[in-house]
Amino acid sequence: MHFTRKDQDKLKQIALAPTGSTGWRDDAVAFGASREQDGVPVAVAVFQAFTGREAEFHIAMLDGARMQPAIVASMLTMSFSPRGLNLDRLWCQIAVDNPTAQVAAIKVGFQIEYRKRGGIAGGKDAIVFSMARTGTGQAAAKHPNDEDADEVNHGR
Repeated sequence: MHFTRKDQDKLKQIALAPTGSTGWRDDAVAFGASREQDGVPVAVAVFQAFTGREAEFHIAMLDGARMQPAIVASMLTMSFSPRGLNLDRLWCQIAVDNPTAQVAAIKVGFQIEYRKRGGIAGGKDAIVFSMARTGTGQAAAKHPNDEDADEVNHGR
């Protein structure tokens, strides 16, 4: 995988529909993931609502790509890294009717916090998840399992 922050407006626009967002805050920062062999984007992560060293996390899998824990874990590593966003905690809301995304969030280390009534665009209920950086008293991103190893950006 190849990860980039180039062309923020394009990355944020690509992520709107798949995440169900009605728009991004002014402080939003996006990372794109694409296949190295053909450059086709497969995911975009958007971080916004920064308060101190915390942010809200959104991820969009593109063009029918399945939710891949290795991609999510790589995006999270960038968010906690001092060379990335240097965050201490992330929050995300996942629709109650999206178990695939919920399972992927748990696989990479998110913890369930609570159910938020009407938390998603259109009035759907959401499950709120959180994750803390290692060393802040809670688990951080888990390493993907071996079957996902070929999807991890090794040293890039």
